[in-house]
Amino acid sequence: FAAPSSPAASVASSFASRSSEHSSPNSFAVATMAMMGFLFGLSGRTEARCAEVPSPSPPAPAEGGDADGEFGACEACVRQSAQIFCGGDLMILRDPQTLEVYLFLCSAGAKAEAIKVDLPAPVQSVFLGDRAALFKMVGGRCALCRMNKKSELVVDTEFPPMRCNEAVFGDTFVACRTQRGEVLIYDLKSGKATKAKGLSRANKLQGSQRALLAETEDGLWHILTTPEDAEPTFTPIASRWSWLEGRELAQGVALGSLGAFRFKDGSVSVADWNEGSPERRLLSQSPAEQTANQSLSLAGFGSFLAILRADFGLDVVDVNVEEETEPTPTTIVAGGDEPNDSTIFRIACGRYFLVAQTLGGRLLVWDIEDSCRVKTTTPR
Repeated sequence: FAAPSSPAASVASSFASRSSEHSSPNSFAVATMAMMGFLFGLSGRTEARCAEVPSPSPPAPAEGGDADGEFGACEACVRQSAQIFCGGDLMILRDPQTLEVYLFLCSAGAKAEAIKVDLPAPVQSVFLGDRAALFKMVGGRCALCRMNKKSELVVDTEFPPMRCNEAVFGDTFVACRTQRGEVLIYDLKSGKATKAKGLSRANKLQGSQRALLAETEDGLWHILTTPEDAEPTFTPIASRWSWLEGRELAQGVALGSLGAFRFKDGSVSVADWNEGSPERRLLSQSPAEQTANQSLSLAGFGSFLAILRADFGLDVVDVNVEEETEPTPTTIVAGGDEPNDSTIFRIACGRYFLVAQTLGGRLLVWDIEDSCRVKTTTPR
């Protein structure tokens, strides 16, 4: 292991030595153990900071997607926000005290290392792609971080040249929402930026390689399924799927060939990106149903979708099953002796893992199998 010089690093190293003596686990399992050793080194400070939270409360706005589009330069606010981020093969941890970030590469054949990302300022927001990340630092500057073919870390503190509030990665591009509410799509090879059309002022930006979803200041959602076009243009999402007409959309998540949608009434539906495709409901709501069954947040990757319920329970489901078959969710629990330790309020997904953060400061990891199921309902 080549972990940072800290008490956490020594814990990670001890995990590595025991692993090499007794087995040869796959790279993700080793990376997960390294990460958990690193988390152990941070957990004492984190739990002490969160111990005063009196009772479960709705989660704070998602990192980089806050209601007014700005975190400002309030480092105290940032320290209360997310500490763990996922995207494809990457997992990033942010120290809640120093706001420094550490990267884990969890792809096949990767070294199980915690790599400290050296940046000129503390990190305010993190946006992840498959093998790339964009960091928004306190003060507003951004930095692009990529893994090259040798799995070496390359950091560009001059890209993008414009300040950005949110970012979404594709294979060959990164789309940025600017402070003025514009969406600029940067080609990662040439650095050329193209302004997307069809939007007024965007307040939120979500998506993936296949599609971008943007919410404008009037509360309407728009979709762009061809981000790499010469003239990318967003269109109202309700014009693509008639079943969205008149429904209040709260969150959209791009899952490869599918989109997952969380509505303000707590229901969850999925559909493929083809225009006019039918709705498949995963979580329906009616006035007679309990509030606890409503959804609070979504996270996913590929065909794996995690649904955080309003009672802070967590369901995971494979949304890529046959249409005539109703997906069966698996409910997983955080465990923990104290209420705040078992109350999940943030979730994120990578290619092979699901992570959660509790009100008590615990950071939990579940491994995901190729069948899009968690290997065990008990977290690492």
